[in-house]
Parts: sequence; structure tokens; C-alpha cells
Amino acid sequence: AILCVMAPIMISLVVFISMKGIPLYDRVQRGMDDIVRVMRENITGIRVVKALSREPYEIKRFSAANGETARRDIKAGMIMALPGPIVTLFLNVGLTLVVLLGARRVNEGVTEPGVILETEEYSVEAVPLLHTKPCMGFVMKEKDRPGEFSVENAKALGIPCGPMWGKLQKGFDITLDDGTVIHPDQVLGSPRKGVKFSYITDTVYMGHIASHVAGSDLLLCEGMFTRDLSQDAFEKKHMTSTQAAMIARDAKVGKLGLIHYSPRYTDKELQALKDEACEVFPETVLCKDRYTFELSNKD
Repeated sequence: AILCVMAPIMISLVVFISMKGIPLYDRVQRGMDDIVRVMRENITGIRVVKALSREPYEIKRFSAANGETARRDIKAGMIMALPGPIVTLFLNVGLTLVVLLGARRVNEGVTEPGVILETEEYSVEAVPLLHTKPCMGFVMKEKDRPGEFSVENAKALGIPCGPMWGKLQKGFDITLDDGTVIHPDQVLGSPRKGVKFSYITDTVYMGHIASHVAGSDLLLCEGMFTRDLSQDAFEKKHMTSTQAAMIARDAKVGKLGLIHYSPRYTDKELQALKDEACEVFPETVLCKDRYTFELSNKD
């Protein structure tokens, strides 16, 4: 519903910007025509201009025409460049609202935890957590892509290049002219696994979290305390870095990024959180502001 509301707004904005921007290119073209006219006049009247010592005037005249055209071109380019960022912004805002609304409905008991957003390319799952306040974790998973298409197998099976190849790549059976039925697995390799990212914070340790984040390429998980403060962690409904590492180990994730540290630790003391986590799950890093990860398909 949120995206349906935003779609007309985005379309209206794009149309409005186009109506404002396209006429500007007509002005740019007229400016170019002015430049050409000035150049022709200068070329045909060059001897007269020199004889009358009007070169500075003609140079100024040409510069004015050129400058005006450049300004018009820049303005038109800036206006016509707006639709892309605006559409992207509205889509991101819309998807964020969908996720937040879904999480709120789960917290209020209106809907059950689970997939709260699904597209053809990815899904977002809400994971129930246990904290002093309602809190949810999120699992974002890119859907598996079809396996690599084998041109050699397709040709060997007598499948003509064209629409039939596309149908097979999309997972549909096809029928040749002689009645032979070809299945996608005859020309496609094994499915290529999509990227999975999980975000878990503000929760006491619970074993079921591992089943939700299983197989994540990256798990960002709170590790607020060292293990000597495990009782404090339990009372405040948080986790130790060791418990975060246990989830990462049990879920067989690719990498664990520790987040949400207790302010009692200095930057130097945070190393203890990582050291304790690495004893359980070696692929652990301490996350900080502006820390970035690059996630890509392995296949």
C-alpha cells in the first residue's frame, strides 16, 4: 500500500521535471544558433572588422553568446538529472517504511514474525528478540539466481537460439517442433546462491536466533559485554561477545561483525571483546562508525 501511494507521486514528479527541463534544451539550441550566427558574421566580415578595429567588440559579443548557452546547458542538465535520485530516494524511503511498519505490526501482535517484505530479487524477515523494550532483528536475503546457461548443451539438444533460451533461463519447460520437451536442468548449472545479511541487536542470548541467521554471509550482532559480565548482560537483556560468537558459529555464517558495545569500554579495551569472540568464532571483526563491508555473490 505504501509503495502504491508513492508510485503516483514519483510519476507526477518525473512528469513535472520533464515538462520543466525539456523546453530548456530548446533554449540551449537557440543559444547554439546564436553562436553559429555570430561566427558566420565574423568570418564573412572579418576584413571589415579588422579595418574598423572592432575585434574586441566581436570577441565580447561571441563570449556573451557562448556564456549564455553554457549556462542554459548546465541548468537543463541539472534539472533533467533530478528524476533518477528522486525516484531512488522515494523507493528507499518507501521500502524503509514497509520494513518499519512490518516490524511495528509484529511488535504489536497484529502479525506474526516472518517475512515482512518480498520482491522478485530479495526478502526481508523480522526476527523476534527479547529486550527490555520491543525489539526486532532483520534478515535480508537475496534470492538464488538460476545456474549458468550452457550454450553447448542447448545446441546439442537442437534448441534454436532465441526466445526458447530465455524461457529455459527463467525456469520454464519448452517444447521443440518435434514434440521433445526440454527441462531447464538440462541446460542450466546449479543455482547460484544469493547474498544473505543479518542484523541482530538489543537482545538477550537465545539459541533460536542461529536458525534465522543461518548461512548469512555477514552477521552484525551485538556483543555488549565481556564474558565476566555475563550476569549483567542477562539482567539488562544484552549479550556478551562470546554469546554473539556462539550464534555465528552455530549459524555457520561467513563473518561476524560485533556492534553495540557498552560505553564502559575504551577503544583499547574493546579488543577484549574481539579476543573472546575469536576464541569461539575466528572470523570476527569489531565494527566502528563508517566501517564498510563488501558483499558479493561467490558464484
